[in-house]
Amino acid sequence: NFGRWTQHKDTLVGVLNFTSSNTDVDELLTLLPKTEEDTASAETAQADAAQETADSTEAHPFLVPKTVNLTLNTRIANAHALNRDLKNLGGSLVVRDGTAYLDQMGFVCEAAKLQLSAIYKTPQREHIYVGLDYHMVDIDIQQLISMIPQLDTLVPMLSSFRGKAQFHVAAETYVNERYEFKPSTIRGACSIEGKDLVLLDSETFSKIAKILMFSKKTENKIDSLSAQITLYKDEITVYPF
Repeated sequence: NFGRWTQHKDTLVGVLNFTSSNTDVDELLTLLPKTEEDTASAETAQADAAQETADSTEAHPFLVPKTVNLTLNTRIANAHALNRDLKNLGGSLVVRDGTAYLDQMGFVCEAAKLQLSAIYKTPQREHIYVGLDYHMVDIDIQQLISMIPQLDTLVPMLSSFRGKAQFHVAAETYVNERYEFKPSTIRGACSIEGKDLVLLDSETFSKIAKILMFSKKTENKIDSLSAQITLYKDEITVYPF
């Protein structure tokens, strides 16, 4: 019923399988259906542009179409998304009744193996719901900190280690039209686990070396490391290593 959908007379329904050797995902995202706000007249667009000039903080979040009921199963050997080169990208994207779901979307990049499941609801443009389950396997700890700088504040000792780790976070929150968190709605938990790590020569190393009699002339290895963090509203709890 594509014709009736383009005439705003019916819901677009379908199940699609997308298989490709090479795909630019960023380019595909520009083809998503426009919302009513995006299809305003030229006069209104000009007025909006003038308003944006006066108020540069104006935001235009993506609103999930309510007249779309689609399932997209993907399998892409090489993909370019979010300015990154990815391999073996696969999973499902479901759009239904104003909600978008990512179901176990996995891929491999130069930093790690990743898998993401997420929910994105837009009941109101200033009250957007985001829920996610994000898992990174074999991620270099230093790269993990560069990707999520907040970890260096939450677990400052983490930057003193070199090696591979696993990072898992599950969280939900509401954001405004500028995708800024609403602290009172945040719920989340994350864990970091690493094995066969090397303790770097740093201030933290010096403190530990005095207690455990480490030698600065040798490579000091750590069998395993783990940390758990919970987030509730504006309270963060970091549990002991």
